[in-house]
Amino acid sequence: MNHLMISPQENFQWTQALKGKADIQDTNPIFTFPLRTYKGLESELTDWLTQQLISGRKRITKPTVMAAMCIAVNLKGAMNHSSNTGILYSFGKRLKAIPKRFRRELFSRETMSTLLSKCEQLDLIKIERGFKSENYVSGVPSLILPTESYISQARLLEDYQIKDISAPIDPLILRNSPYDYVNYTDEPSTLKMRQSIQTQNEVRLSCHWTYTTDDNRAITLSYSDLSCRRIFKGQWCIGGRFYCDAQNLPQAVRRTITINGESCVELDFKSMHPRLLYHLAGTEAPADCYEIEGIKRDNVKTIALIATSTSSRNQAVSAVSFHLKVSRQEAEMLLGQFESRHKNIIGLLYKSAWQSLQNIDSRIANDVLNQLARNAIPVLPVHDSFIVPASKAEQLRESMYEKYEGVTGMPASIS
Repeated sequence: MNHLMISPQENFQWTQALKGKADIQDTNPIFTFPLRTYKGLESELTDWLTQQLISGRKRITKPTVMAAMCIAVNLKGAMNHSSNTGILYSFGKRLKAIPKRFRRELFSRETMSTLLSKCEQLDLIKIERGFKSENYVSGVPSLILPTESYISQARLLEDYQIKDISAPIDPLILRNSPYDYVNYTDEPSTLKMRQSIQTQNEVRLSCHWTYTTDDNRAITLSYSDLSCRRIFKGQWCIGGRFYCDAQNLPQAVRRTITINGESCVELDFKSMHPRLLYHLAGTEAPADCYEIEGIKRDNVKTIALIATSTSSRNQAVSAVSFHLKVSRQEAEMLLGQFESRHKNIIGLLYKSAWQSLQNIDSRIANDVLNQLARNAIPVLPVHDSFIVPASKAEQLRESMYEKYEGVTGMPASIS
């Protein structure tokens, strides 16, 4: 089990980029996750790594030790997933400094960049430098991969413990990109949103949350795992979803969660984004937006996500081709079938609808969380689903129906 709670995703840009490199023969998909700065690895491996990195220095600072622990835990996460998994990190010197109120890490970007460069010099990691790409205003971040030299050393020193090394942050975030945070001035609406998030977090953190690993160990979820923050993207009307690290647990693992010793229930809004598009268009949605004859349900979900996330049909064809591993011609056919099934919303596809859809689903989620917090019911939101103690399932269900209709004026479908 990956206690860093990362969910590596196939990376189209890096998979394509590495295919063209003569020194990289493996053409399997590259999986990536952003460098996590809130956890550290306590182990003999970290002690060894720290000694390599500080060799020749007269003094060791706490931020340096924390950054080394962070590097170790991220490399462990990459190794645990697959040999084709790497870490995304931007070395850009012109990146804006993240305001202290939003910084989770206890070390500076300069410290981290310096140590990663030293790791590369010591042949502990391989760094594929980032590059410019369509739809990435700041460019594609660099890719960090553990080398065989590091992997061999890590295998000799297996015992470890993952430690929370994060600092509390302002949970209401407005940013233009992952590295460009807006140091906004509060107004009544932001004060109200922040107070809601803090109250919801307090109720959640007042309980003891655990999950069970594959080898039957009970792991306690920490403060940083359960503390939610809302992230808006460029404007207060775009995005706004709730994020916390516990959301990265796989669905099967989330089923093992206990809250103060009680088993949990997870309820979700069925095919939420396609259904929201129908309701925005003022029409009833199909009973199951992901049911299309001849296409696997999971593939339809992927197609729906792409159709609502891309800004052109051509971009969607490329994304479907990559993620479903089919030819462009097959991708065209699959999108055609999706369009035929959803003729009433075809005019809303390929227009980056995610911006408004995420904002709407975040408003619904906030209303649900606020109502249950007033009744002292702990809830873990996972975007369009919610986890509560099993004894509170009906109260959650009633709230989800009520708040969805309150925002959209249409009935929800819950599973």
